[in-house]
Amino acid sequence: MRNDGYHAFVAASETPPNDYLPHLIFVHGAQNDHRVWQAQQQWFSQRGFANFAADLPGHGTSAGAPLASIESMGQWLGKLLTAISPVDAGAEYRPGTADPLRRRDAVLRETPASPPSIVLIGHSMGSLAALECAASTQVNIAALILVGTAFPMRVSPALLEQTRTDEAAAIGQIVQWSHAPNLSDASSDEIRARSERLGATHALMSAQAKGLLNNDLSACNSYLSGLEAATKITCPCLVVSGSKDQMTAPKYSVKLQEALRASSTTIDGAGHAMMSEQSDALCEAIYHFLSVHFNATHRMTAI
Repeated sequence: MRNDGYHAFVAASETPPNDYLPHLIFVHGAQNDHRVWQAQQQWFSQRGFANFAADLPGHGTSAGAPLASIESMGQWLGKLLTAISPVDAGAEYRPGTADPLRRRDAVLRETPASPPSIVLIGHSMGSLAALECAASTQVNIAALILVGTAFPMRVSPALLEQTRTDEAAAIGQIVQWSHAPNLSDASSDEIRARSERLGATHALMSAQAKGLLNNDLSACNSYLSGLEAATKITCPCLVVSGSKDQMTAPKYSVKLQEALRASSTTIDGAGHAMMSEQSDALCEAIYHFLSVHFNATHRMTAI
């Protein structure tokens, strides 16, 4: 599909919309793209949720220059939400990396009087972009879920400098920090599984455009209005942390949780890359939150 005049890639579920379930919008983090959410998209699709994961500009297969601030990412997301609403059902999108273009009304079949509720789910940098979007967009956000978040999301000057001078080394370090360390009594299978996750993360990050990492981390480091944005948000919110997160430790999200009046949950043993490390636990935490806040009005028990 097109957003701001250029191609934006959106991976969409093939799930026929359920009138009683919200649509889930997943937002990736720095130096990532929609692929970090593949397990979650499949999990929720199997349970009847229509869901979408977009590549931010300059990430993955989306065109356009990378956005240099969290504020601009939030504004872009707001336009994206408008673009994938059922108002313009003739527009095209890409439902998956291997699928041909098809009409959005194959996925977004909703009655005009009952537009879908939207749940915005962001990870790391994407959590800040989702926060900013929820605070500023005219699209109704029914719930906000922040995964691996922190505010402020400070980046060390040494790492920022390394992203400029030796991006490959910076990626290597971030890959290690993004995953929980092996336990001292880890089995050979657990060690091998962790090594495979590290390899997959490294491959995904290394496939992004040169210079993107510095752009993204600089945007996170410079974002100062998170608490102000939080005061504008009235929808139910959830903060999900990993107990072994070395990038955005749970303690760094407390002020944001308080400003949002958010529920919170911590996934034991998970690092920053909890979408792959603890995929089912993350999905179940999100689903539990949705079941609490949408059961009465959206009949989640109908699925």
